[in-house]
Amino acid sequence: MKALKVLSAVALVALMSACGTKELVLDYTNLKMNHGDTQTVAVMNSTNPCTWTTGDVNVATIKQDNGLKNEVTAVHVGETAVTITDSKGAKATLVVTVESKYNLFKQPDLSLIGKTRADVIAVFGEPLVDQDNENGVAIGYADENGVYTFFGFEDGVVAYIQVAMGVNSQEALDNFFNFLEEYYYLIRTTQSGKIYADATKLEKATYVATAMYSSGAARATYFKYEAEAGAPQNAPALKLF
Repeated sequence: MKALKVLSAVALVALMSACGTKELVLDYTNLKMNHGDTQTVAVMNSTNPCTWTTGDVNVATIKQDNGLKNEVTAVHVGETAVTITDSKGAKATLVVTVESKYNLFKQPDLSLIGKTRADVIAVFGEPLVDQDNENGVAIGYADENGVYTFFGFEDGVVAYIQVAMGVNSQEALDNFFNFLEEYYYLIRTTQSGKIYADATKLEKATYVATAMYSSGAARATYFKYEAEAGAPQNAPALKLF
């Protein structure tokens, strides 16, 4: 009986490369990560130069744009694809899913900013809180975990969305801030709280969130960023906690 000849790993790579392999093989095809995690990913069946591109740098970044190995970093909650292409046109796709570690509440739908009261009620139903006084005009809702979401109005449309939840320890407050950083870039820390944005620089942001702690509650106020206007001044000051 003739002995079977087994190709070495090096010989197999060389053969596949020479034959013009149409699909690259990665040691990972899917990554589930949390904000800030890193993972090294390698091409297994090619020695040809490879280029790496990420579909959304706000979800995941890559350390370099070439090489047979690369480091993937989870940036914000979401999903994106990293595409790897070698010099002969062979490709592979790595799907990166960044999940929330803290998962404290559902991030508000910021597309409701600029909408009317009727638009909000059409989505959420009749409000639990309906305020129209010196503190401003706002309607509010509560979820099953006791997290309140307020919609503040100026000139008849939503000017900001505020999420508020009770916190009873420094750890709970830290988790609140960490949770926001899973979705937005931390721009700066101030004496009263933290400022987050959907871009790495405030001047490039579309939406901004200011987070603070007062009266036993952590609050995040989301608004559409306009450099000349800054944050809205009126926020619902309800004694809920």
